[in-house]
Amino acid sequence: MKYLGLAYFTPEKFTAMAPDDVKKLVSQCPALDEQMRATGKVLVSASLGDLDSWKTLRPRGGKTHVSDGPYTESKEVVGGLFII
Repeated sequence: MKYLGLAYFTPEKFTAMAPDDVKKLVSQCPALDEQMRATGKVLVSASLGDLDSWKTLRPRGGKTHVSDGPYTESKEVVGGLFII
């Protein structure tokens, strides 16, 4: 069985954080990622990067329509993923 884990964040809260707090939070990620990889069960882990560069792909009329995005009705955004 495989699982998909999604890493959510709230952009407004993240941008409201002091730069030192962001650095402290982000600095914890590599060690946690390594702990998960050490189990041998993590197939993929990835960050989805900066929100300003995201695009949304939608099928329309047999073609792929690309637009700026994401534009979802959500206060939280998926910022990364893990396939285990």
